Amino acid sequence: MRKVLAILVLIALFLAGCTGKEEVVTKPTQTAEEVEQILNIGAVKDFKKATEGRSLVFETLVDVDKYGNLVPLLAESWEMSDDGLVYTFHLRRDVKFHDGMLFDAKAAKFALEWCMDRGASYAKYVDRVKVVDDYTIKVYFNEYYRVLTKLPTKYQF
Repeated sequence: MRKVLAILVLIALFLAGCTGKEEVVTKPTQTAEEVEQILNIGAVKDFKKATEGRSLVFETLVDVDKYGNLVPLLAESWEMSDDGLVYTFHLRRDVKFHDGMLFDAKAAKFALEWCMDRGASYAKYVDRVKVVDDYTIKVYFNEYYRVLTKLPTKYQF
């Protein structure tokens, strides 16, 4: 008798669970016009300030390869003075902007100073940038600064 009662209770519980009303929860939908769409690059909302954004738009004088070695990019070669206060960059002659204008020493000087005016990390160390000839610039520092790992590279250490 107890077995029959236990089986009946189990059947009753099973049937009670199967016959209940199903409750459907729906979420309100939004149209494309209602959804604010923002492209965030990194942790910075302003594309021009984001490191990732800059690397998509700007080329640099030198780059860093996968082994951590400095390699030429817009500068085909460079030298550092014995005291480490002057860097001379020899620029490539085959580079053009998107509009066909040649990349030269005046453009490189402008770009470095433009970045410095906007708070580049190296700005406080730079005394001046000088155009030597059409494809050579010199960057003068007020104190020793590991410029090639900070100044014109994509990757900041």
